[in-house]
Amino acid sequence: MKTETRIKQNIDSSKEVSTKQAILTVSVVFITSLSALLYVYTTFPKLAEDEQQHMKLPLDLEEAKNLGKLLGRYRDLYYFQVLIGLFLTYIFLQTFAIPGSIFLSILSGFLFPFPLALLLVCSCSAVGASLCYLLSSLLGRRLLFKYFPEKSKRMDINSKKTQR
Repeated sequence: MKTETRIKQNIDSSKEVSTKQAILTVSVVFITSLSALLYVYTTFPKLAEDEQQHMKLPLDLEEAKNLGKLLGRYRDLYYFQVLIGLFLTYIFLQTFAIPGSIFLSILSGFLFPFPLALLLVCSCSAVGASLCYLLSSLLGRRLLFKYFPEKSKRMDINSKKTQR
């Protein structure tokens, strides 16, 4: 009886460590990604005062148009900065499932020739979705069972029923 209790305690403590590691890992990945975006933003060429208001993630079509016009002017002079900035931003949004990548797809088509825009959008979508899946497969299950144990058990039972 004492051995079963010890094993159960060891399993519970290892789950606790795993959950803490999962939260730490997600935090580190998020902060690192945010730092990369901040680096791109700070190394981008100096913007005029009236242009700074348009340099943000577009939340609607009008903001995407304004950002497209702004980046269109800078694309000719700073081609790779614009390309890499769009690439990293798109992957960040896809990795953490943040809405807004559709506007970046439209913006890619506006800024770059069709073959390059298609390659950019497909690459960013694939890399971002793969990273999102990787994060959720490595960490999501632990966090789900930690913070929503009852719902997790019900989902497990339902998925086992459908697998039969």
